Amino acid sequence: MHERSLVLNLLRRVTELTVERGPGRVTEIDVEVGDFAGIEVDLFASAFAQETSEAPWCRPTLQIRRVKLRAECVDCGPVELTGMRFVCPTCGSTELEICGGDDVRLLSFTWATASEELS
Repeated sequence: MHERSLVLNLLRRVTELTVERGPGRVTEIDVEVGDFAGIEVDLFASAFAQETSEAPWCRPTLQIRRVKLRAECVDCGPVELTGMRFVCPTCGSTELEICGGDDVRLLSFTWATASEELS
């Protein structure tokens, strides 16, 4: 499952970012999923729940922000694209450069130290 490999890469990256923080745990992970990322959001969330069900993850919350495909039109500048139309919605140009909405990105995560969890 493609979504599972994306989740594993996401968790590996979060682990790398938290390795020097000391005792604590990740309580929330916030990701951006583009409409053209090529994944099923429900399968991604299911894989996340499965992969974080055991320690050291202790079931952090997953926040998924959906984003439209974004492009740079040579004539109009930044635009959002809808559906499968790779045409500028403003001027009709097909000279576009994709600049977002085609990937999965880690936006942030929340880290709770052991002392914060006790209070």
